[in-house]
Amino acid sequence: MYLTSLFELNIEDESFQHPILTQQQIELKVRRFDTIHVQAGGNKIFKLQNWLNNIEEFKTVISFGGAFSNHLLALSTVAKMLGIKSVGIIRGEKPVHLNHYLNAFVENGMELIFVSRTNYKDKTDIEFVNDLKLRFPDSLIIPEGGAGENGITGAMEMVNEIEPYDFVVLPCATGTTLAGVAAKNKNCKILGFQVLKGENIIQNELSGSANLVLNEFQNVSVNAHYHFGGYAKVNKELLDFQQEIFESTQIPFDKVYGIKAIYGLFKEINKGKFKKNSRILYLHTGGTFDFINQ
Repeated sequence: MYLTSLFELNIEDESFQHPILTQQQIELKVRRFDTIHVQAGGNKIFKLQNWLNNIEEFKTVISFGGAFSNHLLALSTVAKMLGIKSVGIIRGEKPVHLNHYLNAFVENGMELIFVSRTNYKDKTDIEFVNDLKLRFPDSLIIPEGGAGENGITGAMEMVNEIEPYDFVVLPCATGTTLAGVAAKNKNCKILGFQVLKGENIIQNELSGSANLVLNEFQNVSVNAHYHFGGYAKVNKELLDFQQEIFESTQIPFDKVYGIKAIYGLFKEINKGKFKKNSRILYLHTGGTFDFINQ
């Protein structure tokens, strides 16, 4: 089954206008993957595609994520469309009131299993996985974020081998999309803005999920200076910037991934890190659901 056939993929590279770009003579375009679907758009559908190629052989699909997981949102949406049971292993204790993400998971028919943050760290251990298989026979277990070789090869479809740009920019957490883009594209410099707090997170994720060494990609760099304190952490400055960008462009960027990367990109442009007349392509990785429910 070719997952992307469920959606219309009329993706365009939309011009992004802003005084900072004009001042620095930078051309920025946004590849609007967010327009694919409110809940399943962005990079998520590409990373899930190869994992779900033989989904008809299973009764249940299981994956992992936090209470604001766009990955689980996309998975629950697709599972509902395909008529298959989905299960989400949620990091952290069950809250008294479910947030908009968790409510959407439930509305899509996903069964939620909350585990402590300590136990969540064991999610790839054999004992943890075997317990899931016993509880849910004939199940397909997908790594968090759709990571691994299947996710990487799916993400390769987000770019062309040769692009009419100098840079490709995107936010990243597990590094799956970053690796897929770097593996496919041959002529651009790839810049990922890390949304998680910590050193070597992307490298550690890729080495664990796909046995990849990030430094082997000569065209890739990761900027870890604009995570705003960690995953889903924000402050007033970032939220004000998010609103300013939406009002001026009508392009929604979520606060967990997208706006952090755009903020970081603009800061780096202002520092003169990009030569004048540079052509930049930003890959919109989705998160529209979060934006409209803030």
